[in-house]
Amino acid sequence: MNKKSQFYILTAVVLIAITFGLFSSQKMIPKPENAFGLLVDNYLKEAPFAANSGNLEDFTLRFYDLAASKEPDFEMVSFYVSQDNVSVLSLAKPTIFINQHNVSFRQSIVFQRPDAAMVSIGQEQYSIDTATTGIKTIFLMSKEDSRNVRVE
Repeated sequence: MNKKSQFYILTAVVLIAITFGLFSSQKMIPKPENAFGLLVDNYLKEAPFAANSGNLEDFTLRFYDLAASKEPDFEMVSFYVSQDNVSVLSLAKPTIFINQHNVSFRQSIVFQRPDAAMVSIGQEQYSIDTATTGIKTIFLMSKEDSRNVRVE
């Protein structure tokens, strides 16, 4: 191969590298605009599988630890309503009150199933429908300028 062809090959390689460097963009994972909504949706999708396998409380604790590592202000209260009982796991910082039961942070209780449950978290009250069985959850996240709440 003569020097002229070597020059053209080297020039082509350099131009391809420059073109590739300029026009290829790295696939960056965008930071979600609403981390709260993504966390809630993720829990709502995965929790039924954990409940069916009998590991809802363990799953909820692990989920909360992961969620709190991403969003330190994330809190939740999980309810599992069965035919006879209501199991409650509080992952909210203030002590919550449910039908005259006090539940502290990372504490769980089981009580006989009422028709409805009134939950007090701080100054706010929420009504949980216990007439139907299944998973019910209150999700909270407070920032300086906003408060996100979802009751599912």
